[in-house]
Amino acid sequence: MSFIPIINIILVILLCYLLFIKVLNNKRLFNLAVIMSLVYLIITILIYHQNLSIGFENGILYGDIYGNYLSDEFRYFEDSKILYNHLLNEGFMPLLNRTLPAWEYIDPNGAPGFGNYNFFVIYLALLRLIGFKTIVDFISLKLLFYPITIFFLYRLFRIYVSEKATLLSLLIFSLLPGFILINTILMRDNIIFAVIFATLYYLLSKNHSLMIKSLLLIPLLFLLLLIRAYLAPIFI
Repeated sequence: MSFIPIINIILVILLCYLLFIKVLNNKRLFNLAVIMSLVYLIITILIYHQNLSIGFENGILYGDIYGNYLSDEFRYFEDSKILYNHLLNEGFMPLLNRTLPAWEYIDPNGAPGFGNYNFFVIYLALLRLIGFKTIVDFISLKLLFYPITIFFLYRLFRIYVSEKATLLSLLIFSLLPGFILINTILMRDNIIFAVIFATLYYLLSKNHSLMIKSLLLIPLLFLLLLIRAYLAPIFI
């Protein structure tokens, strides 16, 4: 495993400091966010080595696992590798001109990958250009979206409930198996959660005028359109 996860977790802790100490001045929330970020990283590393030990290449579960066919995480990883090779050998113009094949990877069941123009595939391919290689490298950077999620959830909850109830709710939310899962595998769902909760906060916050809400919502809705297209029109 490379040094990249160490750099990433340092960035996560710095972000926690900025959001929860400098902005919110809330040491309890800072402690919660840092501890859970470290827990997610440890779980990610354990999953990675466990998968390698049982023979899964790149540390990613793939195929028919106890009656569930798993492929999304592996397809993102493989598609980003294919696009990375295009960028490395041919530059950015084929991507920008949309002259690359829509998709190139086909899984053993005959299903295509997510393709060269998928937002998350492009994001992962760009990370490969700056030295990201292993699944842990990618997932540990994705943990930056956890403190962002907690930040907006905290502000959203505090509109309606007390500080104590908010902190308890955030702890429970952080420990939900589904939320742990999306923070410890190579999926984009934790990024989507962060954007959704930021959008909800600006929709429901009593501290912003309609004009400010509208201006702030434009980039958030654009992000939703890029990473999960049907969510943007739903919020509109």
